[in-house]
Amino acid sequence: DVEPAFCFGYGLTTTELSWGDVTAGAVESGTTISVPISNVGDRAGVEVVQVYAHRQVSAVVRPQQVLVGFAKVKVEPGETTVAEVVVEHADLRHWDPAAHSWILEPGEVELRIAKHSRNVHDTVIIAV
Repeated sequence: DVEPAFCFGYGLTTTELSWGDVTAGAVESGTTISVPISNVGDRAGVEVVQVYAHRQVSAVVRPQQVLVGFAKVKVEPGETTVAEVVVEHADLRHWDPAAHSWILEPGEVELRIAKHSRNVHDTVIIAV
């Protein structure tokens, strides 16, 4: 229960960046998350869009959330670019010591799209 000075993935920028609406689309191997990032400041900036997976229900003990993907984009002043993160189904597996293999547990997964581990911008629920 210790509050960190700086959360995982925390970063600073020298400009003002604005996030648009998150979209998600299915691909053969997983899910693509897209986030438009606009630079409304007067200097070039860099943003890292992070995606964390969270499971409400699981057969195994899991961390509260796990980083499963990220995208780093550079945005010039007055421009908008789209950050795309592909979350592969393989990224959602856990190791099963009894089976000696990686297991993809079926069910719902909440993907948390965030600026850092404690600053969630949006969520998307997917079924695996």
